[in-house]
Amino acid sequence: KYAFRTWTKYATQAVDSDYFEEDDSEGDWSEFTWPLMDLAESMVLRMRCTRWMDDSQAETFLQMLGDDLQRLGDGVPDSEKIRMYAVVSQMLLERKRPLKSLEWCNKGLELESSVEDSGFLALL
Repeated sequence: KYAFRTWTKYATQAVDSDYFEEDDSEGDWSEFTWPLMDLAESMVLRMRCTRWMDDSQAETFLQMLGDDLQRLGDGVPDSEKIRMYAVVSQMLLERKRPLKSLEWCNKGLELESSVEDSGFLALL
């Protein structure tokens, strides 16, 4: 079910005629998409496959997420940042690093007042 919902999110944008226009001011860009975050959420929360990564692979994966967040800059909505913090904190908890996990939880909780409803706040 989740895979189909994710596919629909990207497929809908790809077939939208406004998506490919040079002037995107008229296009519907209301839904923020973050492919790496969607993959990370699936890997950490749904498939739990990051549990079997060795430490260097896990650190590389976490670094990729952090780099991607930095690359996207101010364009990342707070609700998506909260989602990332929840995913990272869960991954750190699985790797038996509870104090580091709590640091990431606190980052997300600091943004609580800036979002109306994020299903990921409950995970923090």
